[in-house]
Amino acid sequence: MDDTAADNKQDTRKVKADKSAIVKKKIGEAFQGVYKDILNGSHRHYWLLGGRGSGKSSFASLAMAGELLRRPKANAVIFRKTESTLRDSVMPQTAWALEQLGMSEQWEFMASRCAFEEKDTRRLILMRGLDKPIRTKGIKPKEGAFELAWFEELAEFRGMEEIRTALASVFRGCDAPVCLATFNPPGAPGHWLNRETARDSPERLIHRSDYRGLPPEWLGAAFIAEAEAIRERDESLWRRMYLGEAGTEDGAIFTNVGLRALETFEREAVDRVWNGLDFGFGASPDALIRVSYDAKRRRVIVLDEFWGIRTPSETLAAIIRQRCGHGIVTCDNAEPRMIDTLRARGVNARAAVKGSGSVMHGVRWLADRLEIVIDPARCPNAAREFTSYQYNRDRYGNWSAEPTGDEHHTIDACRYALEEVMAERAGRVFKRE
Repeated sequence: MDDTAADNKQDTRKVKADKSAIVKKKIGEAFQGVYKDILNGSHRHYWLLGGRGSGKSSFASLAMAGELLRRPKANAVIFRKTESTLRDSVMPQTAWALEQLGMSEQWEFMASRCAFEEKDTRRLILMRGLDKPIRTKGIKPKEGAFELAWFEELAEFRGMEEIRTALASVFRGCDAPVCLATFNPPGAPGHWLNRETARDSPERLIHRSDYRGLPPEWLGAAFIAEAEAIRERDESLWRRMYLGEAGTEDGAIFTNVGLRALETFEREAVDRVWNGLDFGFGASPDALIRVSYDAKRRRVIVLDEFWGIRTPSETLAAIIRQRCGHGIVTCDNAEPRMIDTLRARGVNARAAVKGSGSVMHGVRWLADRLEIVIDPARCPNAAREFTSYQYNRDRYGNWSAEPTGDEHHTIDACRYALEEVMAERAGRVFKRE
């Protein structure tokens, strides 16, 4: 390298250092380590968790704008789950960050595109809602490439597949992308985002913050007084709302679900397996569940699942025979012809008794167990349905005694599988057809 090239490289480093120093002055002490990590390029994904007043969204907007200063050809995109929320959230937050870093004069908001554009270079900060995923396909900046992405309120999204799909559309041709995500951890411990946060990933840095890590003058006396008042009245609510701790949503039915991989000894200790099958109609799936029950520990273990839409009866029978052998499979009694078909194909199928009140009895029995263990890798549909099942709300917004939603296929199959156990524990006579 000649002297001129070396001098130019040194000048570039100095300019970048000067620009990053501007950001460092604007962020709180709690985020200095994260920003240093971004500058070093140590991770690709940065998940910023926290409650109200934690400063996570302010930091994300400043870090994104700061990287646009340091990367002269970079463009950025900001995602919310729904497009209607952009103008009242990330749009003003981004405008604030540009102003804080002295960039407002260079960037102009374009209402028609819901984007900020840099006047000289035509670089973009696009804002998109993923309720219209077609709009993320093929989006391309006028100059340069997308190198920065920010997902605000990540808990609103459906899962990692939605995130990966969006990023695949924008991070083409970028060697060193940075993806920021900000969210309050969902209340339900089994929510997909809480599970994903607990998973180690070498590409991801997880940072937790709360209002106590920011200078009090940034938040104001009224904010702190309100937080402390809630802390005195309801500490669990304060922890969820202000510290961003995962808890239990008021409407969650199964607060006893444990999502984890089963140890070998746990599988070997199973001495009996119960099988249940919920039939699908149209686009609804056939759901087969295999479970064990430890009466002493009051623990239900979901061992295996099959989930198939419009599965031909011959194929379904073969799958059940392979997984259940000659074991009894208790099926939804709404389809007696299908039960007869499975029997004719070698499945030891029988109809569930069900009856008046059987749904709520089964749901309450399951909810009253000390633990329902589900391996989310082996049984992803059961993991999703059990952790998202909620009580309904009445017209006044109060929680009712009835569950809501149509996503309970594996739950129904589990009820059928354990129907006999429930009846025995209740001391009732168990009558069949």
